[in-house]
Amino acid sequence: MSERDPLVTLGQLEDFARQAAALASEGSREQLETEWRYLLASERAVELIGGAATRLPSEVRERHSQISWPAIIGIPNRLLHGHETVEYDLVWDVLANHAPHLLAELPAIIAAESLASL
Repeated sequence: MSERDPLVTLGQLEDFARQAAALASEGSREQLETEWRYLLASERAVELIGGAATRLPSEVRERHSQISWPAIIGIPNRLLHGHETVEYDLVWDVLANHAPHLLAELPAIIAAESLASL
């Protein structure tokens, strides 16, 4: 079990997903290639989402398998270790697809985990 409170981590994950979804709604895939500030903010959002997902205990991730946890956790590693290249499509996929899916699912996950912790 993680030393961190899973409910706190889930709340952070929700905040990071909201920020990532906002980046998608305020920008475009093309801006990732043309605006370095937008790219850096987007990459950081992806890293934060992956880091929060990594901190969740495996039991929590297993109970909520409707989320593609391995992909969410693995994407930041792909970005960090692809030193010479940026995978723009991958970053955009997190912003435009994974983040909104997380936002849709997280309220129910947080509610379920709140009940489980009683």
